[in-house]
Amino acid sequence: MIPASLTSLLLLPLALAGGRTPPAGADAYGYQLLEDPHPLCPVQWIDLSAAPPLVFTPAGSHPAGDDGGAQVTLSQPFRFYDLLHSALTVSSNGYLAFAPAGFPADDGGHWRADCPLPAIPDNAAAAFGRIYALGGDLEAGSGVARAQFFASCPRPPSYGSDTCTVIEWSGWSRRGVGPALNAQVVLYHGRREIVVQYGTLTPAAAAGLTVGIQSQGADSALTVGCGSGFAPASGRAHCFFHPQFPAGLPPPPNPDLIFADGFEAWP
Repeated sequence: MIPASLTSLLLLPLALAGGRTPPAGADAYGYQLLEDPHPLCPVQWIDLSAAPPLVFTPAGSHPAGDDGGAQVTLSQPFRFYDLLHSALTVSSNGYLAFAPAGFPADDGGHWRADCPLPAIPDNAAAAFGRIYALGGDLEAGSGVARAQFFASCPRPPSYGSDTCTVIEWSGWSRRGVGPALNAQVVLYHGRREIVVQYGTLTPAAAAGLTVGIQSQGADSALTVGCGSGFAPASGRAHCFFHPQFPAGLPPPPNPDLIFADGFEAWP
């Protein structure tokens, strides 16, 4: 028998499809947000020092470390909203773009801290499906970005174990403000969870950055914060849970079949 709590969560996407208002902490698609100190969303920094630095390609006339992107081919596909992706672009401006054709489908050059999400990006080659960890006008300076796949993720998901890809910006700077900005995005390939977590953040550099996710159609988004009254904080985590895999609960049997008609056709 499926527990009542799980049943209600499984029915959430169907309820939203019927036009009902999503619950607090969820977007129109059904992603739900938890933040530490919630026990299902702890900060657990992952050591990527063994991974080689990513090489950025300039998006235009500015240096690549200012406005540029690096393509990462994923070792396993990752489902973001209702699309499956095998590659993404890591931007020097603190976001990930799910670009189906890979770089330069998104060139990484979007530097505005858009607020609120969803927002239409204005870089020359832009993919709308994004995860904003440090969304704003950043530059590498002496910082590096890295990506690494783990067959057994050293930071466990909210339930069980999983593979994961981790993307990190280490020692990044806010343009004209200075360091330090340190952030990681953890993508769990099986459970589709997304974790944005922070190491050291200089408050002046973090002020006004955008943190959140938005869909490939820029028609659904879940914003942690943005604008002049917000700054991500050192040692914090924000966790986004796909509606097919509720936080802390075992997955339903064959979830893609359960939601084949009522879920995956959603925008």
